[in-house]
Amino acid sequence: MEAKKFFSKLNIKNYNDELEEILEEKSFSFDVKNLLLSMLYKIENAYKDYKVVKVEVLPIKELISYIIKTIQKKCFEIEFLLPDKKEPMQVDKNKGKILCYPNEKSLLSAIWYMGEEEAPMMLKYTYTKEAMQKMLSIGNDMNTTEILRDFNGWSWDIATREIEDIRLNILYQSLLLIDGKRLLTMNIESEEKSSILIQKNKKEFEPFFNILVNATLNLYKKQNQEMAQKLEQIK
Repeated sequence: MEAKKFFSKLNIKNYNDELEEILEEKSFSFDVKNLLLSMLYKIENAYKDYKVVKVEVLPIKELISYIIKTIQKKCFEIEFLLPDKKEPMQVDKNKGKILCYPNEKSLLSAIWYMGEEEAPMMLKYTYTKEAMQKMLSIGNDMNTTEILRDFNGWSWDIATREIEDIRLNILYQSLLLIDGKRLLTMNIESEEKSSILIQKNKKEFEPFFNILVNATLNLYKKQNQEMAQKLEQIK
C-alpha cells in the first residue's frame, strides 16, 4: 500500500532521482543501470510526439511509474545478450531474471513482459483463451515498445522489421480502437481485475469480436501444430 502511494506521488521531472535510489539497492552492472536511465529518458523525450500521433496512450506519469515499480519489485537480475548471437530474449518471472539485448527497446520489452499479468477475459468458448491470451500479451508488448521503436524525439518512422509479429499487431491495434482504455490499463490496474472484451454484451460489437477471435485462432494454429490438432478435435 505504501509503495502504491509512493508511486502515485511520483513527479515525472525527478523520476531520474527515484530510479537511481532504487538502483542503488540492485546488483545490476553499471551498463545495465545506465541503460535503464537512458530508456526512461528516451521515453519521456519521445512521449509528446507519440501522444499526438497515437492518441490512445497511457499518461506519461502512469507509464513511467509502472516501469519503475516493475524494476523495483520484480526485476532482480538483468544481463545482456551478445548482439551477434541472435539469441531470443528471455524473461524468467519466477526468478526475476532478464536476458535481453543492450538497447532501450529490448530492455523495455523485457521489463514489460516481467510485469505483465494474465488479462481476465470474457470469452464464449474457453478453448480460444490460449490464442487470445498470446495475442494480447505480444500485442501489448509491441504497442508499448512502439514509443522507442518508432519515435526518436524528432521524427516518426514505423520500423516494420522490428515488429515482432505484424499480423498479431494488426489484430491488437484493431482491438485497441474498440477497447483501448481497458487494454492499456490491464497491467496498471490489475488489482481491479477488469475484464478484456467486456463489450461482448453489446450487439454492435459482436461481429467484430467474432472475426477477431477467428483470425487470432487461425494465426495461432499456423504457429502451433499441437494447438491446431487440438482445435480440430474440438471442432
